[in-house]
Amino acid sequence: MRRVLFFLSLSLAACSGRNNQSGSTGQMVQRTASSIKKEPFSRYQLTGPQIILTDTIPYNSDTVFSTSLRCISDTPLIIYKTDVSCTCTTSGLSTPDTLKKGESIKLPVRYNTKIRGPFAQSVLVFNNTEVNPLVISIRGVIR
Repeated sequence: MRRVLFFLSLSLAACSGRNNQSGSTGQMVQRTASSIKKEPFSRYQLTGPQIILTDTIPYNSDTVFSTSLRCISDTPLIIYKTDVSCTCTTSGLSTPDTLKKGESIKLPVRYNTKIRGPFAQSVLVFNNTEVNPLVISIRGVIR
């Protein structure tokens, strides 16, 4: 449990400490998965962003953030469960799920846009790899 809390606090601190350079145009800025250290024995590749930053999201809109995960190993990738940092965030991934080599899965994340102001949330994806849990972070401002 300490490990999960450590990763969660680390990801939230990383999100809140970064400056958003895109201005207030409402464009979505996505950071790629290059920040994940590629281990020689890794079983997956994150094919979308690990940290999703958004300038402005309209109040009470239906906004879904998403990224993708692909299995690149002969050993199946098993996603046991997902956990969110707050009840205002939901993950649309059905678990448990097993991916064989070459298969990919979309990881949708929905935030309650009826809460105005800035937000920073995380989704923990528990799996059978050396990077466990995988942390997907979203951050933005509801206006």
